[in-house]
Amino acid sequence: MAIKVSQLSSPKRTVEVTFGEEKMNVTYRPSCVTPQFLDDLQQPQQGEAIAVSIEKLVVEWDLLNEQGKKLPAKKAIVKTLPIAFLMAVIKAITEDTEVPKAPSETSEDG
Repeated sequence: MAIKVSQLSSPKRTVEVTFGEEKMNVTYRPSCVTPQFLDDLQQPQQGEAIAVSIEKLVVEWDLLNEQGKKLPAKKAIVKTLPIAFLMAVIKAITEDTEVPKAPSETSEDG
């Protein structure tokens, strides 16, 4: 059997992000989470890299302005948000994209 590269990318997924006591949904493009994406987050201009990465990655999120209108995940907006919030979004997405490990054939119970 073989896998085609096109089969590796689902169009979008939604993950719940917790920040403090608040929760919101973030819909993202799983195919954007690549080794290059992770490398870009480690670059010296990390703030810019985070903003660009989130703009590419996030399709939609439940982030609202004070009037209750959804904010787009555009670089200019992302750059004004707290880094702790942005890292919570990235963490939730990267954890969601991890391949689950198969249960071991032997358990500790015997």
